[in-house]
Amino acid sequence: MNANLSRRGLVLGGLALLAASCADSEGQGRAAFIAFLKERLIEPRGLRIPPLTEAETRRFGIYARHYDPIREFHDTLTREVAPLMSSAARILPALRRPQDWVAKRSDVAESRKLIGQARTRASDLFAATNTTVSHLAQPDDLRAVYQDAYRKTVTEVAPLFIATLDGLDDLFDSVDQAAAYIDANRTRMRLVGGMFETADTSVLTGLQERSAAIAGAQARLFQVRGRLDSLMARG
Repeated sequence: MNANLSRRGLVLGGLALLAASCADSEGQGRAAFIAFLKERLIEPRGLRIPPLTEAETRRFGIYARHYDPIREFHDTLTREVAPLMSSAARILPALRRPQDWVAKRSDVAESRKLIGQARTRASDLFAATNTTVSHLAQPDDLRAVYQDAYRKTVTEVAPLFIATLDGLDDLFDSVDQAAAYIDANRTRMRLVGGMFETADTSVLTGLQERSAAIAGAQARLFQVRGRLDSLMARG
């Protein structure tokens, strides 16, 4: 009986040591991950999402996977969403004059389809990332720092990225409306040097209003894109 009690004591003592070792490992990994979030994501100027080295992955332990939502969000944004936006915006330099608005209507329509695809993918990605992060189990000290890192790298980025897509779509919509107006009043206009002229004051007013709408949409797009660029560049 005494031998059994002795063996039981050894087993319990071993379990206690193992639990203490695991606790120490968890605490060290958490502290290392907190330092990484502060020094590599939150404090530096600009927006950088560095890949984890093998050594960092080992050092962070169970918390290494908590970096995955942030990294995968930006990887997917770069790999899938940004190319769609770039392809959609490629036509912009070819839309300088009213004649171009009319000639490029089909191209504008194709660009708007790409924008729709990009917006859907960006919105779905943001929602999925938020869901994943909401299920992460984190101690209070890590959660506070992680939320700051997540806010800078995801929460503030996604809405501005989507707003840029919306601004680009608004610009294309204004161009299309102007082109449709020109087509509808083509018999009362004449083309001079790539510009449409008319002696009909009501038609001229309508054309000026649509040109102003394009200029306004362009200004709003530049404004939101400037906010996104500022976010990417700030510390």
